[in-house]
Amino acid sequence: MELMEAIKGRRSVRKFKPDPIPKEDLEEIIQAGLCAPSAQNLQPWYFVALTKKEDLSYLFSELGTTAFSHRKELEARFKNNPEVVEETMEFMSAMGGSQTIILLTSFFQAALRVLLPPWKTCALPHTTRALRHAGSKQWCAQATHWAATLQPVMAS
Repeated sequence: MELMEAIKGRRSVRKFKPDPIPKEDLEEIIQAGLCAPSAQNLQPWYFVALTKKEDLSYLFSELGTTAFSHRKELEARFKNNPEVVEETMEFMSAMGGSQTIILLTSFFQAALRVLLPPWKTCALPHTTRALRHAGSKQWCAQATHWAATLQPVMAS
């Protein structure tokens, strides 16, 4: 894939297909993230793929709590567009109905953070490139990654 094609083809997906991602595609996506370089060869990431409905439900309930804490900020930013607030709240609480969530976690920090230091995000470009590649197999639109430094609470 050419650089400009990758840049122009990047999109944010807000609604996802209900079909599960084949295990082979999921493994390929995670493998791509594991191949990312890291500072001092630390490789400070750990991937957890949630595919079970009960695990996804638990995560979505936690995300809904987090989304609620951002509501006032959203309302201030979009005071003339309340529909944007509602759409954002809905998306943040259920991740667009995704059937698979890939959590990118770090062993080195326990506190949840939205922004990661650069040396901990090296795996993100590799993972998103793999998602883009998987899109040629019709699966990209239903996969998402959520990057945060938290200890995994459960694994599928």
